[in-house]
Amino acid sequence: MSIKYIFCDIDDMLNAKLMPVCEENVLAIRKAREQGTKTVLSSGRLPVAIYDILDEISIERCDSEYVISSNGSLLITTDSRILYDNPLRKNDFTRLATWLASTDYEFVSFADFDRYHLLITKVEPLRRWGEEILDLEGALEYIKGHSPYKFLIGGDTEELKRVIRKIEDITEGRVTGLFSHADMIEVVNSDVSKGKAINKLCELTNVDIRDTIAIGDNMNDYTLLEAAAIKTCPANAVPEIKAVCDYISPKTAGEGAVADIIEKFVLNKS
Repeated sequence: MSIKYIFCDIDDMLNAKLMPVCEENVLAIRKAREQGTKTVLSSGRLPVAIYDILDEISIERCDSEYVISSNGSLLITTDSRILYDNPLRKNDFTRLATWLASTDYEFVSFADFDRYHLLITKVEPLRRWGEEILDLEGALEYIKGHSPYKFLIGGDTEELKRVIRKIEDITEGRVTGLFSHADMIEVVNSDVSKGKAINKLCELTNVDIRDTIAIGDNMNDYTLLEAAAIKTCPANAVPEIKAVCDYISPKTAGEGAVADIIEKFVLNKS
């Protein structure tokens, strides 16, 4: 087996939360690329928030490198050419935004291709990726000319489980929520998944899915791992993810789990 693609989550996987990518992971990704294996960042993040990581690990901005964004809602080249996308339907967005704007969660935001928009926030926005605060009227006006790919909702874990059920009820099952952290869900179309996106990429680039490895840590990575040939995770992955993995690294994200996995399964294995 010669691994062609490494599908890798970002937050709490490539790096510890909001920290730079650890040097061990950067070096391993570069070595794999020199060997002919591409690392495809596969994240809930928007493209604009993934580009920071591309720069850290020195992946070229060209049409032969790829990114899976918004939990599989977007499959793009690193120079922003869309290969596949699945945005929220405008009527579902309107129903959900109208309900969410009246709630009291820690934060509620939505995202299009290149920026985040906050409907509710109890914390100061980072403003790293174009965050702006919009009221409901402003949000509904904005999406007339843009495609919304997801909502993000922050709050208590148990309450967020109830939110997912409410979202599915409001949209008659067309939209659902995925946990990317214990205190945050990403709200996307029910037929969106990282797994579907990697199958689409393999189809478009004539790569056998048997020549892939996935690295993830949380429930929004489940379909990513399910689709790839080799399923791996760091030591700090959630139990449900560990249960489906072929290999659990003894290291966490900040300790170089990605490097450990690449060295074990990819480097000089062709």
